[in-house]
Amino acid sequence: MTATLTLTTAHSSLLTLNQRLHRMESARRTKLLRNQGAMVVRSMRPEPMQRAHLTVTVSWPDGRRRDVHNLLPTIKGHIDGMVTDGGLLPDDDDKHLIGPDLRVSDERAISGTVRLVYVFEEVTP
Repeated sequence: MTATLTLTTAHSSLLTLNQRLHRMESARRTKLLRNQGAMVVRSMRPEPMQRAHLTVTVSWPDGRRRDVHNLLPTIKGHIDGMVTDGGLLPDDDDKHLIGPDLRVSDERAISGTVRLVYVFEEVTP
C-alpha cells in the first residue's frame, strides 16, 4: 500500500537547519507544521500502516541552488503530525519508519512557497 500526501508551505513558516530562531518562534512554527501534517492525513484518510519507507520530494519556487537537507526540521514537524497526530503509523521511530529519503523535483512551486510530496510505501516484515 502507498499513501501520497502533498503539503504546500509558505516560506515564512519553514524551519531550516541554518536558522537561529528564538525558541518561542521555533515552537510556533513547529506547531503549525505539525498541524499541517495532521490535517492532510485526516483529510486524505489513508489506511494506517505498521511500517513504511518515506520519500519526500521538494519543489522550490525558483531555480536557485539549495540544500534540500536543510528542510529536515520542517519535514520532521510534518512527519510528527502525520504519524503521531494523524495516526498513519504507530510511531516515527526506526522500527516503523524508514527514511525520509529526500529528492528534488524539477517542477516549480508557487512563488513564496515550497511544495513537499510525502510518499509512504508500506514495508512488509
